[in-house]
Amino acid sequence: DLEGTARRETMEQQNDARISDLESKVSQLKDITRGIHKETKESLGLMDALSNNFDKAGAMMKSTVSHLTKMTQQKNGRSGLMVGGFVTVFLLLYFLSSMRGSAVGSPEVVAPL
Repeated sequence: DLEGTARRETMEQQNDARISDLESKVSQLKDITRGIHKETKESLGLMDALSNNFDKAGAMMKSTVSHLTKMTQQKNGRSGLMVGGFVTVFLLLYFLSSMRGSAVGSPEVVAPL
C-alpha cells in the first residue's frame, strides 16, 4: 500500500506540474490574442483613414479633370496651349529630377552583421 501511495503522489506532482505548464501556455495565448486584437483594431483604423483620404483625393482629381476639360474646350486656344505647356514642363521637371536622383543617390550595399 505504501508503494501505491508513493505512485499516486508522484502522479499528482506530475499532474500539478502539467497543470502549471498548461496555465502558463494559456496565459501566453491570452497575451498573444490581446496583441492581435490591438493590432487589428489599429490596422482597421488606419485603413479607414486611408480610405477617406483616397476618396478625397479622387474627388479632387475629378474636380481638376473637370476644370481642365472646361479650360481646353473654351474657344480661346490659348488656355489649352497653357495647360499643355504646364503638363510638358511638369513632365520635363519630373524626368530630370528622377534622372538626377538615380545618378546621385545610388544605393550602397551594406553587409549584414
